Amino acid sequence: MVVNHLNKWNSDSIIVSTNNHGAKGNGPEVRINTDTLAVEIGGSLNVTCRTTCLDPIMEMELKPGLIEYCNKVNNSITCQFPTVMRWDLPMVCSVTCKSENNTQVENKTVIIVYNRDLVIAPHPEVMEINKTYQLHCTGPRVYPNNKLHLKWLRGNKVVKSVNPTEPAKFPDNLIPLVNILNLNASKADDGQVYTCLAELDLDTITTKEIKSSSVTLQTYSFPKPPRILNRKPIEVNEEATLECEVQNVYPAENLIVTWFHNEEELKSVTKTSASHDIWATTWTPQDTGLIKLTCRADFEDYPLNLTRSHNIAIEVYDPVTGAATGN
Repeated sequence: MVVNHLNKWNSDSIIVSTNNHGAKGNGPEVRINTDTLAVEIGGSLNVTCRTTCLDPIMEMELKPGLIEYCNKVNNSITCQFPTVMRWDLPMVCSVTCKSENNTQVENKTVIIVYNRDLVIAPHPEVMEINKTYQLHCTGPRVYPNNKLHLKWLRGNKVVKSVNPTEPAKFPDNLIPLVNILNLNASKADDGQVYTCLAELDLDTITTKEIKSSSVTLQTYSFPKPPRILNRKPIEVNEEATLECEVQNVYPAENLIVTWFHNEEELKSVTKTSASHDIWATTWTPQDTGLIKLTCRADFEDYPLNLTRSHNIAIEVYDPVTGAATGN
């Protein structure tokens, strides 16, 4: 028997009949069409088989356990499946054409069955810039499994696509398809949406999206602790500018720099330079002696518990007496 199996979206699949001796003839054709080529597990399906035979005996050969309602009218038979609960759904339509010397013809099509179980594994809530991370996405169950495409998109651009490499297996024996994206975190990834997309390959030009899930990344950079730039002695009762350098921090607008004098917070406003490298505040010391100053930097309103600080001991002196010891 020679089969010409065309499987198009919302179109018929056709088989050309042969005579009983296997030679090609101009006998009856059998067509199968369905209301969908891919059905979600638990969904409904309608399958119709038609033949050009004028006096056919028709039968839909179905897997055991399927609940269906079939109705034959003239040269067609339609089966309704109200709830699809099987993964493997081969549909075989057999026709015996009495008007063509009992020529036997059949056609077969396989319906893709799927669920929507797509999972993105937990990942760091905040990623450090220039470090490598992995985004894991586990795809849904699909039968036949080689019809599944699992993609990672950055925005609208596909950055990694995987397809099953093993032959189609029965769903109970399938290892879920996983797409692992290696990501070198950058400033450009801060606020960037990454989407895992599951698609079905219906034919050579048609795909069907069945599920997608997205994550929005946050990135940061805080490679070095802050560094107090002041080193020279400071005159008592004179306003001084304290400067603290924090290099390559990102996002700078989320960084808060606080100054402390002998463990007490300085009640002054700290301002940053245009490059966000230098944080400065003004301070008027009231006592002479060796004073401990601390610059503390941490992120505010950011899902990151990261605080770094720098301490120095700086001399405060009285220019009249030359004293540098405390009162």
